[in-house]
Amino acid sequence: MTRWPGLLLCALVLAFSTGCITEGGKPKPTGSPREAAAANLNLGAAYLRKGDLEAALTKLQKAVDLDEQNPQAHATLALAYERVGLSDEARQHYQKAIKVSDDDPVIDNMYGAYLCRTGDFNDAETFLLKAARNPRYRTPEAAYANAGVCALREDRLDEAEG
Repeated sequence: MTRWPGLLLCALVLAFSTGCITEGGKPKPTGSPREAAAANLNLGAAYLRKGDLEAALTKLQKAVDLDEQNPQAHATLALAYERVGLSDEARQHYQKAIKVSDDDPVIDNMYGAYLCRTGDFNDAETFLLKAARNPRYRTPEAAYANAGVCALREDRLDEAEG
């Protein structure tokens, strides 16, 4: 019977220490904008995987708004825009991802594959081969496969085999 006050106190402490501070009755987030951007990126990517494109776009745009220098947020937002058929917006965010990334081979591969899908074969090959040749890329075969598919789309069979 005497454990109830202690359990109640623990529950109250936990309830009031879960990530926001109030000032004047309004919640104030305790994390940084960069942390909030990362959380929104993760949520947006999860929504994208589930096919909830509207929710994905909302969360990914929020991630970009919170951290303009996050290349993964821009690249994932670009992919979401591409899936809803907004190619110009997709291109803008892929280009921003390339610009702010630190020579990220995953982003190079994503952008190269996008360029191939939009018919820009020469630039696509440049980014795909750059990704494949990057020693930090864990799956260069993905970029080589994308380059091969791109060469096939342009009827360059010999290059596609290579």
